[in-house]
Amino acid sequence: MVKKTLRGQQTITSLTTIETDPDETIILESLDRLQVHYLPRSFLSFGATGRVAQLPLDSAQVSLAEAVARVGGSNNDRANPEGVYLFGFEDFRDDRAIGVDVKPGNMVSPTALGSLTAGTPIVYHVNMRNPQNYFALQRFTMREKDLIYIANAPTVQFYNFLRLIYTTTTPS
Repeated sequence: MVKKTLRGQQTITSLTTIETDPDETIILESLDRLQVHYLPRSFLSFGATGRVAQLPLDSAQVSLAEAVARVGGSNNDRANPEGVYLFGFEDFRDDRAIGVDVKPGNMVSPTALGSLTAGTPIVYHVNMRNPQNYFALQRFTMREKDLIYIANAPTVQFYNFLRLIYTTTTPS
């Protein structure tokens, strides 16, 4: 994070924003102060992934496809390819830009709840059985503290039940 005190005004922004957004160019004058703090960014993965972990966002932009690959992808024995979810916070302006209607309770668009001033908590649902979604995942950028969740396949609970029955009825 970069803390800027320019002409008596103090703002905080990320170094990535300064590097990639021409409107964020910092022109320093005498007595201006610039502080740079190292705050590593990360994302989380849960569910039927290759591993449950907190992983760094160590490059300026990491796509959702890259993030899923970093966690080892979905577990072929357990994962539901129709149940890939991304939980995160979106800026209201970004929601409009990608065409998401952020009205709470709207069942047509992704689930959006919460305060628009602090960012909108939103859940994106991805069906990996649709090949077009693989291309969309490459264009979807991960953000700080996003969470990837891959649901278990419906048959996993039944399989676990059968395994429990087998272990209790099989002589040791």
